Amino acid sequence: MSIATRITKLEARGGAGEIPIWCDDETDVPATIDAMIAEGELQETDRPRCVHWMLMQAPAGSHERALGILS
Repeated sequence: MSIATRITKLEARGGAGEIPIWCDDETDVPATIDAMIAEGELQETDRPRCVHWMLMQAPAGSHERALGILS
């Protein structure tokens, strides 16, 4: 499954309005966001909602559902 498909599925789940940022290291998130804004994939107003994909907040009791979304 492509990263784009995974992002679409994560964003579709609603959640807290977080935008998953897919990069290897959490310290790369600001640079990745900058690159995504430069490419027109995000807007500057989206920046506060962006989080490293490993830090996404799953609703309580949804671990099985969240894992299903990623597969």
